[in-house]
Order: sequence, then C-alpha cells, then structure tokens
Amino acid sequence: MGVSEHPLQISPQAGVAGSGRVQAWTDSIFERFSDYGGQLVARTVFSKRWTVFLFLLVVLWIVPRAEAGTITGEVRILVESHASHAPRSPFARRRPVEESSQTQMPSEEMQKVIVFLADDSSLNPAQPLPEKPIVNQKDLEIQPGFLLVPVGTTVRFPNSDDVYHNLFSVSSAKRFDLGRYGQGKEKEVIFDKPGEVRIFCDIHPHMNAIIFVVPNEYYTVLGDDGSFSLDNVPAGEYELHVWHESLGEQTKRVNVPDSGVSTVDFVFARN
Repeated sequence: MGVSEHPLQISPQAGVAGSGRVQAWTDSIFERFSDYGGQLVARTVFSKRWTVFLFLLVVLWIVPRAEAGTITGEVRILVESHASHAPRSPFARRRPVEESSQTQMPSEEMQKVIVFLADDSSLNPAQPLPEKPIVNQKDLEIQPGFLLVPVGTTVRFPNSDDVYHNLFSVSSAKRFDLGRYGQGKEKEVIFDKPGEVRIFCDIHPHMNAIIFVVPNEYYTVLGDDGSFSLDNVPAGEYELHVWHESLGEQTKRVNVPDSGVSTVDFVFARN
C-alpha cells in the first residue's frame, strides 16, 4: 500500500468533489435568498466584502455596549444671620430674633466651586491640557488667583514684575520651590497628583493662589444658579466631591444608572 510523500496534500479529485459540495450548499443558500429579492441580491450579500461587513455587525451587536448616565444637582449656600430687633414698647423685654436666610454666591465665586468624581478605575483618566496654562506674577499678584487643571498638566510661571519673586507650595498634592527669579524669566511645574495646591511667594507674603488638580475627566464648576451636570458617566457607584476654598469639601456616594439621570444636592453653611 503506497504512502504519499505529502500526506496533507489534497488530490485534484477530492478538491473537485469538495468544491462541488460547497457549490451545492451555496446554491441552496442563493435559492432561499431569491424569495427576498432575487439571486443577484443574494450573491451580492455573500460577496467577500459584504461577508466581512456582516461579521463586524454581528460582533458589534454581541459585544456589550458601555452604558452611561448623567449626574445633576445643585449646591446651596446657607447664610446664618442673627439680629436683635428693638421692641415696640420701651418696657417690653428685648429678645433677640434669629433669622436664617438662604443666598447664592456671586457668579465669580460660583466658578470656584468644583464638582468632581473621585479617582476610580472605571473612569477615564484625565488628559493634560494641550496648552500649558499661565500663572503670571504681575503687579505683585499671582494671576489668576484660582486655576483648575486635570492631573498631569504643566503650568507656566512667568515673572512680569520688575522685582524678584519666589513661588512655593507645601501642599501634599504638590510641593515645590521655584527659587528667586526676575522679570522675563519663567519656570514650569507639572501637577502630577490630584488635590488642592496653595501657592505663596516667599518674598511677598500677601501673594497667594490656588491650583486645584482633578483626577479624571468628570469634573465641572457650578453654574450661576448653583447647578451642575456631569454627562456620559459610566454606570456604577462613585464618590462625588464638591470643593470650595473657604467652605471646605463635602462628599456623597452616587449610583449612576446605565441610562437616565441621578440627582445629588449639597448644602454648605456659611456663618
């Protein structure tokens, strides 16, 4: 009994037979499709290009799609005021009357209230700003006095004054000391850790500023009416933070649905 030198080689006769079976199967498929638009449509669908396209559609349909929701809310500021009103009768006992009123911050203060989600593996990490923000030293001030940046952003610190400055920070989110440098000089700092960074000048104690570094792309500042919205947040449970330089920070757990809106409100008290 002879043994072929190439045992995996298919004989021409077997190839013809196999080809015939494939052709018969294909023809049967074409006949079924002919009821829905003719053999021409069927043959077009089963061309290589359309086969690949249909395969990709099936894959996209089977693979679970990431669902996302929205977090909305409002931050209210309660201001306590205590007043003593004079009674109508001079013989009546004077009693202090406490009044509590609710007010909104000025719009420039609203922009210093930051709403953000704490770092989480389910969230997209922050992308550094493509253009380096500038924090200038001008007119013996740090301008701007407040800056919000994503983690990893590099900030430029030029000196536009005709005197020396020496900016530094001892904040846990970023410690640095730029040293003394004069007009026209510039230094840079990479803010590679989220959190609050308070900046001062070693030469001029009245100069100060804050840079707040957020950990991911889910952050915003308040609107003029105290409202906020975080869109396209992946479904899940997260820790929502609200921060202000003088009012402090509050956190709440929030469950984000796979679609729809989750509402969370915050109240700060200012005496």
